[in-house]
Amino acid sequence: MTEKLFETNSYIRQFQSRIIKNITLPNNRIGIILDSTAFYPEGGGQPADHGQINGIEVLDVYNETGDIIHVTAALPTTEVVEASINWARRFDHMQQHTGQHILSAACNELFTAATVGFHLGAQSSQIDLAIPDFTDEQSIAAELHANDIIFSNQAVVVHKATKATLHNYPIRKQPTKEFDDIRLVEIPGVDCCPCGGTHVATTGELGLIKIRNWERKNNLIRLDFVCGQRALIDYQEKNHIINQLCGRLSVPVQQIQTALDKQLNKLEEANRQLTLTKQELHSYIATSLHQQTKPLKGIKIITHQLTETTPPEVTSIAKQLATVPATIALLAGINADNTKVHLLFCCSPDLSLNMGVILKAALPLIEGKGGGTGSSAQGGGSAIRHTAEALEVAKQTVIELL
Repeated sequence: MTEKLFETNSYIRQFQSRIIKNITLPNNRIGIILDSTAFYPEGGGQPADHGQINGIEVLDVYNETGDIIHVTAALPTTEVVEASINWARRFDHMQQHTGQHILSAACNELFTAATVGFHLGAQSSQIDLAIPDFTDEQSIAAELHANDIIFSNQAVVVHKATKATLHNYPIRKQPTKEFDDIRLVEIPGVDCCPCGGTHVATTGELGLIKIRNWERKNNLIRLDFVCGQRALIDYQEKNHIINQLCGRLSVPVQQIQTALDKQLNKLEEANRQLTLTKQELHSYIATSLHQQTKPLKGIKIITHQLTETTPPEVTSIAKQLATVPATIALLAGINADNTKVHLLFCCSPDLSLNMGVILKAALPLIEGKGGGTGSSAQGGGSAIRHTAEALEVAKQTVIELL
């Protein structure tokens, strides 16, 4: 079995080891087994370390029945190798994983909420709490308590315990698997639990923990958080956004919420006025189209192509036309991006026409799909260059059916 150097010292960045075995993996990958390694394999909610072995990139690391497999694209040419850990990635994981212990301990102490899940993600991390209810006030309290622990700069200690000595430790979470000996991570007076991950030596190395948000997830409460460098980056990004908003709204940060509310109210009123204006415009267009169209066999067949429009706008005009007896509306609307055309065919209730049949005749020309029966049918396609032809085909089909 591979000697796990990271279990006793998470700060090892470079080490020398010996290749004891290699295996062939899918996709032309090599699995290298060393007699000792500082590379942490994925597990316990923590991603694997990356780095190099003899200058060859280590793409993944995983545990297989006690052997730690280092996945590379090539096999080193020497038996004894020089290896190095991607320290920025490793230290980030140390900060996030230690932060999880602290946040879980804070929630357990304040709310008797056990952590039943942990995931260390690329951007943020999450813990799942077995607690029925949660509030923003509790989130703030947990965050403050967790940061008090960080600022106290307490030691993070690793122990090896056996079944006989386990009772000597104030364990928050009991082991779930059988063991002869087990690794414990303890922050004296704060937390102690079984864990195989990598951690910082003192809580102060986390710098800060920030709960970004929380949500209900599968009858649990999920907290999304960041620690250390991630917390700094998160603060920088949000501070930049707030400063940009303050500049655009010409208000200090304390007034940004009020200013945004005013802008949203103005936008809501503007949208309401725009909707009324569009309704008037659609009514005008419908009236104008009806007046300009000459009847054929006592029926007005209205064909028209609209640009920079949406399907609901096309529908609105067509429906208004169809309220007039002896009227058939064959309308096409091309979107603002000039990439799609929407067809809406309908007729007044006094006419016995199947608009789905008429649409079916026109759709191939615009390379479209759609359907409908009776007095209304609609569809869309991307061949906008053939829109006029499609409307003409629809008109001729109507004439043949009259």
